[in-house]
Amino acid sequence: MAVLNSVPTANPIYKDVFTSVFNRSFLLDLRFLVHGVQQDAFYFVKPDTWKASDDRGQLKRLGSQVNTSFHEKDQEMADIKIHNPGTVVNLR
Repeated sequence: MAVLNSVPTANPIYKDVFTSVFNRSFLLDLRFLVHGVQQDAFYFVKPDTWKASDDRGQLKRLGSQVNTSFHEKDQEMADIKIHNPGTVVNLR
């Protein structure tokens, strides 16, 4: 189970959003490179998919500072991707 911590100088909004979204999720033991060797990809899974809308609301607090995409098929499946130049994080 993932537990996020931050340094005291961390941006308080980032700290709040990322700990809220990723704490109590599970990091899958997969390692992929996306777009050649340009981006690492990490995959997290949350058992409570019905809380995806809460996660979406939290991630919207980051505004345009972080590129996020949301794909919700129904109450059973939600896929959230967070992109930056060197990393892609998938939360399902």
